[in-house]
Amino acid sequence: MAHHPGTVEGWNGSLHELAMAIGNMRYDTQADFIQLLTEEFERQSRADHDSGRNQLSARLDHVAAHLDWARVDLMMAWRICEPFMEDTT
Repeated sequence: MAHHPGTVEGWNGSLHELAMAIGNMRYDTQADFIQLLTEEFERQSRADHDSGRNQLSARLDHVAAHLDWARVDLMMAWRICEPFMEDTT
């Protein structure tokens, strides 16, 4: 059986604090994070598909697609904000 913990391993704060920490990052960095999360859902989807869990695989593909749209929108937001940022490093 797969191990999916109910907390973020290595993170001592709450999920709310984690969401706030990620939400306070620059939009391009958030987009990078969402890209990595998208890739992880795609990996899980492939594994579930290979194990015959087709309904779960399809749902995870759907999640990955929605996350990718969010990533695109964040990059658009970044392009709007970037010229006004003092330090983009």
